[in-house]
Amino acid sequence: PVGDQQPVSDQQPVSDQRTAHEKVTLRPYQQEAITAILNARRRGIKRMVVCLPTGAGKTVIFSHLASIAHRRVLVLAHREELLTQAQEKLQRALGHRGSVDIEQAEHHASAEAKIVVASLRSLRSDRLKRLIDEAQFGLIIYDECHHAVAEDNQRILRELGAFEEKFEGTLVG
Repeated sequence: PVGDQQPVSDQQPVSDQRTAHEKVTLRPYQQEAITAILNARRRGIKRMVVCLPTGAGKTVIFSHLASIAHRRVLVLAHREELLTQAQEKLQRALGHRGSVDIEQAEHHASAEAKIVVASLRSLRSDRLKRLIDEAQFGLIIYDECHHAVAEDNQRILRELGAFEEKFEGTLVG
């Protein structure tokens, strides 16, 4: 686990000094998680997990990571409420620096979207190939990654190249 995992109410917020449209306030353990991810990536670790209790703000952490990513970002989620929650928080973190689109059912993300929030159930091979062909994802965020062991979810990660040694992106769950 990353962080001290004390209840949120016991933590004092730390201001994030980014130049984003909207100032983001991170709790100390959220900043610690972000720092740990960035440091691990600098050491060459490409696949990692953030383990925090329910309500600790994992989406805030992922939103911050997505907002500082240099390349396109893919967020994988299972349930519709997770898709819309992620889209709203990501768009707030990103501000006017790009769009956050949903890829689900009849909704197709724009090729210009900086961040794509995708329903795992909608990512058939042909649909995933279209997303990959539009732009290689530099950061893949897998919300509720404990579902990653399911066969179809493994297929998605394989097709994204996440298990390849030559994988140049970062996978965070």
